[in-house]
Amino acid sequence: MILKRFLTIFKRVHLPKAVFLFFIILLIFNYKKNNTSLKTSEQSVIKENSILTNSSTDTKTRQIQPDLKTDKNKSFLKHKDIPEFSEELNQLNKPDESLVEDEEDDVGTIEEDTSDSNEELRPKENPTVQEKKNVNEFQPIFTDQEIQELNKSSPAKSNLIPGIASNNDTDSTDNSQFIPIDPNGDSGADENSDENPDEETELPYVTGQARGYTILNLMQAKARQSVRMQLSTMYHARIKHMYLGVLIDGTFSWDFPWFASVIRELNADGRTLTLALYLTNGSTMRTYDSTPIRTAFSQMSPDEFRERIRFDPTVRSQFQSYARRAQQIFSLNKQANSSNTNIAIVQLEDNLDEDAYLAARSLAREVLANDVVIVRNPCFGCWEGNDTDSHGDGREFHNPGELAIFGGYGYTLDGIGFHHNFESGTGPNVESVKGLLTQSMQKNVKYFGLWRNDRQGLQNGVNVHPDDRVYAIPNKQQIDAEIDLLRFNLNEEP
Repeated sequence: MILKRFLTIFKRVHLPKAVFLFFIILLIFNYKKNNTSLKTSEQSVIKENSILTNSSTDTKTRQIQPDLKTDKNKSFLKHKDIPEFSEELNQLNKPDESLVEDEEDDVGTIEEDTSDSNEELRPKENPTVQEKKNVNEFQPIFTDQEIQELNKSSPAKSNLIPGIASNNDTDSTDNSQFIPIDPNGDSGADENSDENPDEETELPYVTGQARGYTILNLMQAKARQSVRMQLSTMYHARIKHMYLGVLIDGTFSWDFPWFASVIRELNADGRTLTLALYLTNGSTMRTYDSTPIRTAFSQMSPDEFRERIRFDPTVRSQFQSYARRAQQIFSLNKQANSSNTNIAIVQLEDNLDEDAYLAARSLAREVLANDVVIVRNPCFGCWEGNDTDSHGDGREFHNPGELAIFGGYGYTLDGIGFHHNFESGTGPNVESVKGLLTQSMQKNVKYFGLWRNDRQGLQNGVNVHPDDRVYAIPNKQQIDAEIDLLRFNLNEEP
């Protein structure tokens, strides 16, 4: 194009041929020079973009692939011997499928996660309504803050017993909020004391029935301090055989790495753990038309669930996905101590009839290890058509009347609660709970779990989303009383 223009000018002005050739050579020389400079610039830009991309990728990788190796001296409970986990712990961070909600029927389907963006996996502090709707998605990572929280450097500062802590405070990294338990009843360590908290007098171990807490909201980040206090109380009660009950359907979010660290800690010093996992939430299902919770089957009526757990492939597949996640946790518990007991309960306070229970049980059994004990938690009379037939499986009861009549495999105060003699509250007082403990031992009930509604954030009713609740943190007086309660009528080890 440029040559044609010069040729036209040459014809019009009749310049000598030598002058024309000079301009042509000069033009070609400048063109090559500019072209070479442009290529060099492009290569430089490409190189810089590559460096930035690799740096960004490495940063994201570091953010979403936290080191789960935990130093024995950096744990949230003070103890001597912590079992180590193998590669199975890392597998909790590598889910092969994600749970996403089906907009048509609010049930949920299994979809492969093909997204290259890791930002979607990052938990948000103030989720919108739509984000709350999808909180049943597996959240396999810690924030940097949570990792620091799990790796406290001082055992003396990580006994997790509160001094002063706000119920609304979700930041559990301030060590000043925790003081060590003194079994002799002192309020805590004196800051000016030269005594080593690690050398405090420990209670003797007691053995017999498994005791502990039903902490359905164990994986709820906002409840972390409340959860820690209960775990620490159970640990410092020096019970040789502990019990822990947890809901894993996503009602209280997903945080399996945190759950794995809890199992590792509680299995310290040769103790055993009876671990009961509830795969789905029958209690919330009974308020399907008003609950703000959108996870799992909470938007489905009990009647609809009974039918679909038998015949709907989507519902059956989603139910089995919860059983598979339970098996991951069960495997870690067995790895920590082969004497531990794993219990799968297909539905918390279930609304199942006989056919629906058998269908759910069969689906769970297909993916659970043979050593997992299946227990039924029926809620007789809670929904029309509920029954209590477990077809030979053990049963867990929550009602004192049911304990008196049936005994059962396990008993917890979930939904009943209790209050101490020095406070007002709902549910039986401590003396009545001691009566239930005695009765449960007489009936050979294998585990007994404490539970309080304020620690599950239910002071303002059930129709408050778990992300918006306030979770009560046990105080020193409550902790001392509950240590005595957990040890009640158990035998000291010789």
